[in-house]
Amino acid sequence: EKLKEIGSLDMKISDYEFSDTVEEGDVISQDPKVNQLVDRYSSVSVVISKGPEFKEVDLSSLNLEGQALETARTLLTNRNLQVKVENINSNTVPKGNVVSYSPSDPKEGDTVTLSVSMGPALVNPVTVPDIVGQDMEVGAEMLTEAGLTVGTVSEESSEEIAEGLIISQSIEKDTQVEGGTAVDYVVSTGSAQQK
Repeated sequence: EKLKEIGSLDMKISDYEFSDTVEEGDVISQDPKVNQLVDRYSSVSVVISKGPEFKEVDLSSLNLEGQALETARTLLTNRNLQVKVENINSNTVPKGNVVSYSPSDPKEGDTVTLSVSMGPALVNPVTVPDIVGQDMEVGAEMLTEAGLTVGTVSEESSEEIAEGLIISQSIEKDTQVEGGTAVDYVVSTGSAQQK
């Protein structure tokens, strides 16, 4: 409209481009430039904004904090967002749930980092030893030496593990746990066919 008012200039759209700063439908650039002298009735080529290529995603409505990791991951991937996970200690958010996220206003295709609770920081962390295959007494000693306690000891027949040896343990080896934690284990009674 302005072009017509100032002297019968004709507007010709030369292209449409994405822009994060110019609203959809507005002019991004023109040729000839502003304040340049041109012949009357000549045309001015303009590039029009298609708006942002990637729409901003409103995460506030998703209530990600406190959600289980897999639920939060699904909500984000369904909105064309990538997910990165970092584990942090938290005294208030249960283990495996989202403590926080960033950025708060991503665009489609961006990566959102989820900070996920590992539970409270351990005051007296100890590493669980590998007691599978050990004699039950030796396994008990290994747990005690590591600063752990013997939990429930149960028995089970086994074709592979000899009688008196440990078949399995309730907490995986190399796991960090609080000192004094009880570890249960299962002891072999030998092959059921020998009974």
